Amino acid sequence: MYIERVRYKRGEKTYEQILLRESYRQPGAKRSAVKKRTLLNLTKYSPKLIRAIELALKHKEDLSALTSLKEVNMQQSQSVGGVFTLLQVARRSRNPRVQRRLLRGPVIREPGLADRKPAGHRKPAV
Repeated sequence: MYIERVRYKRGEKTYEQILLRESYRQPGAKRSAVKKRTLLNLTKYSPKLIRAIELALKHKEDLSALTSLKEVNMQQSQSVGGVFTLLQVARRSRNPRVQRRLLRGPVIREPGLADRKPAGHRKPAV
């Protein structure tokens, strides 16, 4: 894994994407090609977090070197394991109906929503 900074220009403006990537060899070809897979787009994250990820990747063989930092601030973040698992199951499923159902997500209903009339509802003329 590595962090790649991709710069591109549209007109006079220059944009930069910061991507967490993984390189791998594609098996089965006459010449095994080295491919890149984007794991995460880091563009919207803070520069401080991106530097922390770069530091962790740099010392991935010896993470104990990172414990020498004076202050470590830990916070609980949102869990994404369940969402990631559903996404992987949907991608591997060959049934489009299963893919649509898994990617659509749960239906969240407001209390009393069933009692309300839909917008634009009129009583039928008798």
